[in-house]
Amino acid sequence: MVEVRISVAGGDRDGVELLAWLRRDPEARKVAIEPEPHEDGRPPDIIRAVINTVTQLGALVMAIVAFRATRSRSTCPQVSFTAASGARVLVQDADAETIKFVWDVINSAVPPQRS
Repeated sequence: MVEVRISVAGGDRDGVELLAWLRRDPEARKVAIEPEPHEDGRPPDIIRAVINTVTQLGALVMAIVAFRATRSRSTCPQVSFTAASGARVLVQDADAETIKFVWDVINSAVPPQRS
C-alpha cells in the first residue's frame, strides 16, 4: 500500500473536476481517493490516493489521461503523482511503460531515471 498525492496544475476547478471524473470511472473509483482541502477555502488541487496494486495505479493513470483528453490543448491541466519520498512524476500517457515507471517512482525512496 502506498499513499500518493495527485497534483493538478491548471484552472481553479480542474482539481474538483478530476476528482469527480475519478469517482465516476468504474475502475478508478475502486481506489481510495479524497481531496486535500485548502485552509483558505479554495477548491482542492491535490487529491490523496491510497494505491494497493499496479492494477489500481493503471486504472488511475488511464482515467487521468482520459480526463486530460477531454480538455483542449490550451486548457489541459498538468497532473502529477508525488510519493511520500517526495519523488514526483508527470502523467501524460497511459501506456504500460509509463504505468510501470510511475509504479517504480512511487514505490522507491530514490526515483528511477527514465531512459
